[in-house]
This record gives sequence, C-alpha cells and structure tokens, in this order.
Amino acid sequence: ELLRPKVKDIGEAERAFVYFSEERGGGSKELLIDVYGYDYKVLKKIATGIAGKLEQVKGLTDIKLRMKEGRPEMQIVVDKQDARLHNLSVREIADSLHAQMRGLEATRFHSGKKEIDTIARLQKKDRAHLTDVRRLTVVSPKNELVELKQVVDFKFGIGPSEIWRKNKTRMIQVSANLSKITLDIAVKKVKEQVKDIEFPKDYFYLFGGDYEKMQENQRQLRFALFVTLLLIYMVLASLFESYSQPIIIMVSVPLAAIGAAIGLFLSKSTISMGVMIGAIMLGGIVVNNAIVLLDYTNQLARDLNMNRFKAILKSGTDRLRPICMTTATTVLGLLPMALDRSQGASLWSPLAITVIGGLLSSTVLTLFVVPSFYIIFTDFGRLFSRRRSTVVPIIPETQE
Repeated sequence: ELLRPKVKDIGEAERAFVYFSEERGGGSKELLIDVYGYDYKVLKKIATGIAGKLEQVKGLTDIKLRMKEGRPEMQIVVDKQDARLHNLSVREIADSLHAQMRGLEATRFHSGKKEIDTIARLQKKDRAHLTDVRRLTVVSPKNELVELKQVVDFKFGIGPSEIWRKNKTRMIQVSANLSKITLDIAVKKVKEQVKDIEFPKDYFYLFGGDYEKMQENQRQLRFALFVTLLLIYMVLASLFESYSQPIIIMVSVPLAAIGAAIGLFLSKSTISMGVMIGAIMLGGIVVNNAIVLLDYTNQLARDLNMNRFKAILKSGTDRLRPICMTTATTVLGLLPMALDRSQGASLWSPLAITVIGGLLSSTVLTLFVVPSFYIIFTDFGRLFSRRRSTVVPIIPETQE
C-alpha cells in the first residue's frame, strides 16, 4: 500500500502496468475469475466488462486481464466449393502448404554419436514474401498442379498469441488482489456486481484459484467435523451406558462456538483451514470438562443416593479446581502459538485462537448449562417412566 502511490507515475510514464503479488500461508491473496467461451473477441469483451465491475468492489486492487494481445497473421481460408472441383480436401491443402513452408523431416544425418534432422522444404527465396505464398501450387489427386490462389482466399487478421484452455474449453482469466477483504466476502460482492452482465450462449464464468480449493476443503472439514462428533457420541454412549447423558455432555460443543467467534472477531482473523481444524479439535477437547462434571454427579446421585440438586451443586464446587487447571494448561500451552506473527503463522495462529476462545467460553458456560440440561433430562426421564408405570395391560379372560 505504501508503494502504490510511488510507482503510479512510473507506470503511466512508461505505459507499463505495475502488478503486486503477495503469498500467504497455503495460497495467494488473489481472486481469479475464469471466463469461458470460444471466440476471443467475445471473451475479451465479457472479461473487460467483468474487470470494470471489479473496480467498483471495495477491497479489490490490481485488476487485470491475463491475456496477451494477438499478432498480425495471414489467414488462408479454403474455398471448399472450388477445392472440390479439383478433388482437393482442406487437409490435403494444409499438408501441402505445411510441407512447402515449414518443411517435413526427410531423413536423418548420422555423424558419430549425433543425429541431425534433415528438413525438405522450399528455398528461402521462394517463400520470403507474401506474393510467393500466393504462387504456391498444390498437386491434386489427378497429378495436376493447382495454384493455391485458385482454391483459397487470403485474409489478414489478428491471431491469438496464446490460447488458454481449462476443462477443454477456451478461457480468459480476470485477476484481482485482495486488500482488507476475505476471499469469501469478495466472491459474494463480485457475484452481485456481475449479475447484470449478459452472457451469450455457451459463454459463462467460474471462480478459480484458491476459491475452488477453499470450497472443497470446507466440504471435507465439515464432513470431518460431523464424523468427529459422531465418534465422540458413540464413545460416550458406550462408557456411560446411556443414550441421553452423552447428549448432555455434547451440549458443551456449541458453547465453544461462542468463544471461538469472539476470539476470531477480536483478532480480526478470517475463517480459514486453520480455524476449521481448530473447530474439529474443540469437539474432542471441550467435552472433557462436562465429562468430569457429569461423572462426579452420577457418583453422588447413584452411589450415595444424594439429592440431584445437592449432587449438582457439590460436583460443581468440588470439580471447579480440576476443570480450571486443565483449561489453564491447555490455554497457556496454545498462547505462544496464538501470539505468533512470523511468516507462516497464518495457519496455526487462527487455529490456536479458535481453540483458546472456544475452550474459555465452554469452560465458563459448562458449569451452568450442563447442570441445567442434566435436570431437564432427568425430569423428562422420570415423567416418561411414570407414564409407562401407569399403563396397565388388559389381559382377556380365558373361557373354560
């Protein structure tokens, strides 16, 4: 940002484009839009319109089209009707013209350990000017010499310097640097800006670069988070030999999202791969405090026949110190990672911030929310058991 005003005059004076690029973590800070189609004139028109729309999005800089201007060329267009009169096909004309101008490999000259390709083609004086090309001849299947100008039309035009293809389709790429804006937010704003652009048939655009990877990574991490929670529930259900108590324990997982969101907001971190990995880690960490609290409550209520309200209060009092100790050791261990600002810290710093924020909020709220859910679930269990006990089965009388 400090260099932009200094190099602006240099770029305008030299008719040059000064482009800034910055690497971060696992990818670049770039937004890429791939415009697909066939005709490069239409593609360039659409891409130029998209680039103009990107300039209206705050937070995007260094907008440009990734394409090279075409070069002048002579285009030889075969007149199929005239070629058919001489029994010539487009391929035969093209192969003959290629052999005379570019040449074909006739043989190889062997000199010691070297092989030198020998190319047979017209002499340079016979192919030096455009008028020489017009006088070239083609041999027809009837062994007749046909002048090239009799079966083709010569046109001058602009040919593409390079052709980019993706998924077997021609494309032009529009790029922009991200400045004080996340990739996800930038994509949403760009969609709003370009929705008014009319695309001809078979012409469309897609977001490329890191956006495709980000979408795929988010799908995989969401699935991994679901599997993590499912495995945690299965393990807790087998240990507690209950289907309801694991649900009470797992109430502490969404409580961690509150602190994680606050931590990311205060640190101005974006939702990245490190944040998603930290969320998966939180699923297995934050349940520990609820396990300690609920297990001791069960011991007091079942083994000592203590009133459930007294058991909850006593377990909260007795287990407060070990809960705080385990939380403090985890938070202090992750604190250097969260405060790291070195190169590459963009991955593990948001991870540590997510875990620390989620663990702190979950620890505080678990002491109040988990006991409340324990009372609610036990009330429902007693109500359900009473209804089952009041149902008396009707046994039909047997006839003698």
